[in-house]
Amino acid sequence: MDTFLTGKIILITGSSRGIGAATARLAKQYGATVILHGREDGEELQTLAKSLDVVAIACDVADEAAVAAAVAQALQTVPRIDILVNCAGITNTQAFLETTEADWLEVFKVNVLGTVNFCKAVIPAMQKAQYGRIVNISSVRGYEVTSGRAAYSTSKAAIINLTASLAKDFAPHILVNAVAPG
Repeated sequence: MDTFLTGKIILITGSSRGIGAATARLAKQYGATVILHGREDGEELQTLAKSLDVVAIACDVADEAAVAAAVAQALQTVPRIDILVNCAGITNTQAFLETTEADWLEVFKVNVLGTVNFCKAVIPAMQKAQYGRIVNISSVRGYEVTSGRAAYSTSKAAIINLTASLAKDFAPHILVNAVAPG
């Protein structure tokens, strides 16, 4: 296996399952030092951390103070964070007229504010190092909307726009990109 990530430290949010867990496994295979993240310090997160022999942090991505504390905790175990993958996310499949304000807020808190909070917590250290890579996980639904996913699609479109803004604000030392699976 190629080892192009050897020497890189990568923090992956939402990595207790799904795309985040798959990203963590691949990053480890490619030689990275991986820091896992989950909303809770639960069995899924700890099982993956043990199987990969890596560090795991837990916090609600929508809680800015908790994110800052979790990143500070991670930085006590590693010297820096080279790469941040913002993978934490939730979906909502209710019809538009059935979606409440609380539903919209929950999707945006996790999908958009979660990304914002981790970027705000990690970017200062990347600026100090004059190096960083951020990959925000959006979705094809940020471009191509389907019925019953208005809140989710809108949040993923926001991630695409946020990514473009961050890329302009922090270039050339911190590169920011989005990936849109689906």
